[in-house]
Amino acid sequence: LTTLATTISTTHPSFLEFQSTLATCCPTLRAHQVSKASRFVQIAIDAVHKHFVRWCNASLLPAALLSETPLATAVACVVLKEDLPHTIAIDFVSEVHGRTFNTQVFHEFLLSKVPGTTEFPAMVMHVAEMIRNGDLDPRDMDNDNYRGYKDYLYYRYLPLASQTQFVEAGVKEAKNVSPTDRSEQLRSAYAVARSARIHSIGDLRTLKSTERIEALLKSALLHNEEHEALRATNEDYNERVEAIAKSMREEHFRQSRVEKLKQDALVKVHKNKKENVLQKKVGVDRTHTMEGLFPYGKLNKRLHFDALKIELLFRGCTAEEDNCHQR
Repeated sequence: LTTLATTISTTHPSFLEFQSTLATCCPTLRAHQVSKASRFVQIAIDAVHKHFVRWCNASLLPAALLSETPLATAVACVVLKEDLPHTIAIDFVSEVHGRTFNTQVFHEFLLSKVPGTTEFPAMVMHVAEMIRNGDLDPRDMDNDNYRGYKDYLYYRYLPLASQTQFVEAGVKEAKNVSPTDRSEQLRSAYAVARSARIHSIGDLRTLKSTERIEALLKSALLHNEEHEALRATNEDYNERVEAIAKSMREEHFRQSRVEKLKQDALVKVHKNKKENVLQKKVGVDRTHTMEGLFPYGKLNKRLHFDALKIELLFRGCTAEEDNCHQR
């Protein structure tokens, strides 16, 4: 997106048809169309930056160390707060993503988003050093060297199944995760629990409806029995459960978003909104509510007639029935 934003007005391969269309426009219209296209790309870039923030912390960024070697090296250098080694190719063709990455731009993007004060666990720092030095390839499943470090990465960062596409499909199928009146924290908890059910019973689409329900119930019971057994015998497991529960409540990403909105509101509280151009020309229609009036059609005898008599008497009318017509 960043590349497109800087080359949208040139002969970029993605814009050949766009450029040929612009060539037929007058200079004024051409400038307008380029400005509009640039705005669309900028909105996409802003969305990426907004949603990428949640990955730029010590708890999630090390998951990227499981990427392909050039990208993992760029992430390792960010973790170590170092420059990208000269041995890494600038243009890397990713088989996983099906596109070419500029590793230098990727590294600079991560550096700009990860706070300089971020502290990573000692094991993550050690793994990052080995990846940076070329001693470890986390994606090499057949090599038993450094098995402990790779197991650490797999155990710690691979169980992010609720953030992947295949689990999202299963969650939507359940239709039980995101009703409009359910909190975001509870949605996250349900998504994680649902992902565990899917992994334990295989592909749901191969099962009939009754078989799917039965498999889900059996899976839930089995996981609950294992959970209760570990809670009763394993103190480390209890600490892990408490940490996860805390991350679902007080440390949920929603909290940081709310705090950011509060800070933005405090910054903008004394800044007036831009005046509406149409209102400036024709003015604003003042409704009965703005004038302090009450719609006549909303009045009824049972609720408002006595108050109406008091109002009329206050205005100098007599108390005769004729002057206080019941309609």
